[in-house]
Amino acid sequence: MLKNSSNTCIATTALEVEPLYFYNKLKEFGIGSFLGIGLQEESNSFLKSYDSWTRLDIITASFGQGISATPLQVISAISTIANHGKRMRPYIVSSISDKTEKITFQPQVISEPISLEVADSVAEMMTKVIEDGDINISYINQLKPYDIAGKTGTAQIAKKDGTGYEKDKTTTTFVGFAPSKDAKMIMLVRLEEPKNNPFAATNVAPLWTNIFINIANDLEIPKNN
Repeated sequence: MLKNSSNTCIATTALEVEPLYFYNKLKEFGIGSFLGIGLQEESNSFLKSYDSWTRLDIITASFGQGISATPLQVISAISTIANHGKRMRPYIVSSISDKTEKITFQPQVISEPISLEVADSVAEMMTKVIEDGDINISYINQLKPYDIAGKTGTAQIAKKDGTGYEKDKTTTTFVGFAPSKDAKMIMLVRLEEPKNNPFAATNVAPLWTNIFINIANDLEIPKNN
């Protein structure tokens, strides 16, 4: 389902979930809420009121349409999977100090929307995106020495007047973390309106790979045995 980016499969699965439960899980993952990272002009995502939800909203939200999320909110949500089901509050600086005192920010759990077992199962499925997905084989070969979980995303761009989507225009995203079982890093790369190909597997995933290969040693990401 994940490695093939099957909207049909994920929508069918979503319809088997109680609608209010599904909606509340989106909120527990941070969709529709500010992260509170302490920076001015922080953007928020869009999640309309549950009172106005329909069956179609459940279907489209399951594969990311009808809702929105900032890149940092996506990282926060996927980090929950990497962190075995615990969603942590992100922060920009680790400490603040002056001549008299030092304030150190400690990791803080915001919520636990899924269990350790579910999180680790999803992380395992996300490794198949790297091993068997639609990413170009030459880039897959570069990533194979590492234990990486990732997911592509190809989104249509809504028209500015709010009626439908722009023709042949997309925003593509790839987010991945490594190692998949004990993550030390997570990175998201996004391209807005890529020109050569509209799909994430063929444009932004290679870019993510190039960046990762150049920073893996500095971040001390271990290779597979």
